Amino acid sequence: MTATAILLIICSAIIHALWNLLCKKSNSTAAFFLIASCTSCIILLPFIAYSFRLVISIPLQVWILLAITGLFQSLYYSALAKAYKHGEISVAYPVARTLPVVLVALIVYVISGGREALSHESMFGVLLIAFGCIMLPMQHLRDFRFKNYLNISCLFSVLAAVGTTGYSIIDDYSMELLKIHFSKTENIAFVSLMYIFIETLFTFIWLGMFVRGNREERASLKAVCKESKLSAIITGVGITLSYSMILMAMTFAANVSYVVAFRQMGIFIGALLGIIFLREAIKLPKALGLCLLLIGLLLIALGT
Repeated sequence: MTATAILLIICSAIIHALWNLLCKKSNSTAAFFLIASCTSCIILLPFIAYSFRLVISIPLQVWILLAITGLFQSLYYSALAKAYKHGEISVAYPVARTLPVVLVALIVYVISGGREALSHESMFGVLLIAFGCIMLPMQHLRDFRFKNYLNISCLFSVLAAVGTTGYSIIDDYSMELLKIHFSKTENIAFVSLMYIFIETLFTFIWLGMFVRGNREERASLKAVCKESKLSAIITGVGITLSYSMILMAMTFAANVSYVVAFRQMGIFIGALLGIIFLREAIKLPKALGLCLLLIGLLLIALGT
């Protein structure tokens, strides 16, 4: 993984952690993310107006993948909002962001037939991240019980992780197809922005269908427009910036597993923000878990 990719991922992780903190403080819902997605689309609209000729030349296969990845994005946002509603950000955020590291690595390994395996250092880093994630919800070191993870916050954190895993793998494959399609004619950064717009548009559509069909979310939409519209708009800006950087980083990395894994440095940042600004408890298992996450990320960086 190049220095450019690492720098992009670090900046993205910081922005990502900040907008997640804002979501937690704003009591976000699917309706909240609907407005955030709309904001992202508006920000990127000028790029699409300028490059409409590129949009209409996108292969049908990529359009199908974009619709699917938008569904995974909407699952991620909806589940994340529920996880924050029922739990602490210093637990829910790390769980939602860590599990995809393991899932993406395993799925990429299986799909590639073992050709895209992580290095030994990186694989050990992934294991440390997984153990760190397990420790986060524990109150005491001797308190490892399966029932501690059978709660609404952990359930929705896992669903959010499934969403992240889905859109990460699909986005990597789709970007590879677009790189080949536009390799000799267009700048890859510009193509990335076009891709994000269409993906966000599909996310907006999926979220809109969910909000419209859910009475609670319809009421939430009215509340967000009255009370936390600015927070939703700022979140939309943060989402656009952070994921634009990730998609561009993917073009500088040989294996998407490295990007997804190293991106999880935002876990440490997000948990720290929750402890500092939301006064969430910091107990020994949580502290050790966060340290394992940080060490795991360093091993992944060294293993690339």
